[in-house]
Amino acid sequence: MLQLLYLITYKSDVFSVFKDFVTKSEGGGEFNYKLVNLYSDNGREYLSTDMKKYCIERGITYHLTVPRTLQQNGVSERMVRTITEKARSMLNGAKLEKVFWGDAVLTAVYLINITPTKALKEFRTPFELWHNRKPIIKYLKVFGSTVYVHNKTSTSKFDDKSWKGILVGYEPNGYRVWNVECEKYVTVRDVIIDETTFMQTRPVIRLERNSKEYSCNETDAFKSVLLKSQEPNSSKSDANKSDEIYNSPMKIRMKLKM
Repeated sequence: MLQLLYLITYKSDVFSVFKDFVTKSEGGGEFNYKLVNLYSDNGREYLSTDMKKYCIERGITYHLTVPRTLQQNGVSERMVRTITEKARSMLNGAKLEKVFWGDAVLTAVYLINITPTKALKEFRTPFELWHNRKPIIKYLKVFGSTVYVHNKTSTSKFDDKSWKGILVGYEPNGYRVWNVECEKYVTVRDVIIDETTFMQTRPVIRLERNSKEYSCNETDAFKSVLLKSQEPNSSKSDANKSDEIYNSPMKIRMKLKM
């Protein structure tokens, strides 16, 4: 099964993200699947009137698990663990701060989707099952590697020809890089990546409410899981929980539309 993960700022964003997921999954979006069943716990973000009404209109059967019975949603619970372990390993291997956990979980999901699995016939990848084509893997690099990006804005002959950043993920048209000097995310293509060196830095992440960029330490992740992160003005005790799993998984079963 293809894993889709969204980073959200507030739990109230779950409904809008869910609608986006359904649109992309069914015929009008990227894929051609029909959403049949929706499994979730009793989290209030899943029980809103709008959410229930939307599921009824779409013919989606709503299933709620029994409180404190994690085994009823075992598939999602196990995927939470898999994603978390991969993300933690990448952060530790690259010696990056935990504020990059959002990038790490997105990259972990990306790698899971392009990895062959015995759960699929002919040892295929989830990506191939959904897109009907094999993933391109020649561009894969080590998470957290040092990146030298061609400086296309230089105006003087003595300006630097490149700037240094950190590889923190992948975009459809390039690499997602953290610019250490400017402290912002950029998507780039013309790069030289040194997979043998890693930059140890403590970045300052800023969040703009209307910005398309997200702040890694102020977002929740949504798909089969919701990952709880530190709020902007949280106390010190809350900050220690910034990389914990928010125990509210959602499992979605898909059926191919004939």
